[in-house]
Amino acid sequence: MSKPSWEERFKTFWKPLLKTNGKWDEKKISDELHDLVFIYEQVGEVYCHLTGNLLSKPMYYAGTIITAHDDLVTELVEDEIEELLARHSQEKVEKVWEEMLAWAEDGGLSTFPAIYFISGLKAIKADLEAQEEETK
Repeated sequence: MSKPSWEERFKTFWKPLLKTNGKWDEKKISDELHDLVFIYEQVGEVYCHLTGNLLSKPMYYAGTIITAHDDLVTELVEDEIEELLARHSQEKVEKVWEEMLAWAEDGGLSTFPAIYFISGLKAIKADLEAQEEETK
C-alpha cells in the first residue's frame, strides 16, 4: 500500500485538526506550530549529539543520521582497539576482543549498542591496566 500524498494527508488529517466549525482556528494553528518548532529544535540537538557534532539540521533523512552515527561509532571502537594494541600485548587485546564478542552474543548489544560496546571496551581496558599495575 502506498503512502498517502502530502495533499491527501493535509485534507484528511490537518484540515479537520486545525479547523473549528469549518473555519481556521488560530489557537489550534498556533498550538501545532509551537509543537512543530519544539520538535524541530530538539531533533537538531539529537542529530548533533548522535553524529559527533557533524550534522545538526533536522531535515536529514534517517538513513543519513544512522550512517553518520555508525561511522562515528566504528571510528571510536577502532580508536579504542588501536589504543589497546599500543599499550598491551596482542594476547591481552585478543582476550579483550573475545570477552566483548561473548558479551555481545549474550545480548549485550540489544539496546544502544554503540554506547555499551564502547563502555565495555573502556571497562575491560581499565581492568587490564589495573591488573598490570598490580603485577608491577
